[in-house]
Amino acid sequence: MKKLPVLSGKKVIKALSKVGFQVVRQKGSHVILIKFVEGKKSGLTREEFLKLLK
Repeated sequence: MKKLPVLSGKKVIKALSKVGFQVVRQKGSHVILIKFVEGKKSGLTREEFLKLLK
Protein backbone atom coordinates (compact mmCIF):
# COMPACT_ATOMS: atom_id res chain seq x y z
CA MET A 1 0.00 0.00 0.00
CA LYS A 2 1.38 3.38 -1.01
CA LYS A 3 1.91 6.02 1.63
CA LEU A 4 -0.39 9.02 1.75
CA PRO A 5 1.15 12.25 0.48
CA VAL A 6 2.40 14.83 2.97
CA LEU A 7 -0.47 17.31 3.32
CA SER A 8 -0.94 20.65 4.98
CA GLY A 9 -3.79 21.12 7.41
CA LYS A 10 -5.44 23.54 5.00
CA LYS A 11 -5.51 20.92 2.22
CA VAL A 12 -7.02 18.31 4.54
CA ILE A 13 -9.70 20.74 5.75
CA LYS A 14 -10.51 21.73 2.16
CA ALA A 15 -10.84 18.07 1.11
CA LEU A 16 -13.03 17.13 4.10
CA SER A 17 -15.26 20.16 3.60
CA LYS A 18 -16.17 18.74 0.17
CA VAL A 19 -17.93 15.84 1.91
CA GLY A 20 -19.75 17.85 4.54
CA PHE A 21 -17.29 18.48 7.38
CA GLN A 22 -17.39 21.94 8.91
CA VAL A 23 -14.92 23.79 11.11
CA VAL A 24 -16.64 24.41 14.44
CA ARG A 25 -13.76 25.95 16.36
CA GLN A 26 -10.03 26.50 16.38
CA LYS A 27 -7.58 26.90 19.24
CA GLY A 28 -4.11 27.74 18.03
CA SER A 29 -3.20 25.29 15.30
CA HIS A 30 -5.81 22.74 16.39
CA VAL A 31 -8.91 22.79 14.20
CA ILE A 32 -12.05 20.90 15.22
CA LEU A 33 -14.27 19.69 12.39
CA ILE A 34 -17.63 18.02 12.75
CA LYS A 35 -19.92 15.98 10.55
CA PHE A 36 -23.00 14.32 11.90
CA VAL A 37 -22.54 10.65 10.97
CA GLU A 38 -22.87 7.43 12.91
CA GLY A 39 -19.68 6.54 14.75
CA LYS A 40 -16.56 8.65 15.12
CA LYS A 41 -14.88 7.97 11.77
CA SER A 42 -15.25 9.98 8.59
CA GLY A 43 -16.64 7.04 6.62
CA LEU A 44 -14.18 7.72 3.79
CA THR A 45 -11.99 5.06 2.27
CA ARG A 46 -8.36 5.82 1.50
CA GLU A 47 -9.19 6.04 -2.21
CA GLU A 48 -12.15 8.38 -1.63
CA PHE A 49 -9.95 10.69 0.47
CA LEU A 50 -7.23 10.80 -2.19
CA LYS A 51 -9.84 11.70 -4.86
CA LEU A 52 -10.97 14.65 -2.73
CA LEU A 53 -7.46 16.09 -2.81
CA LYS A 54 -7.60 16.61 -6.58
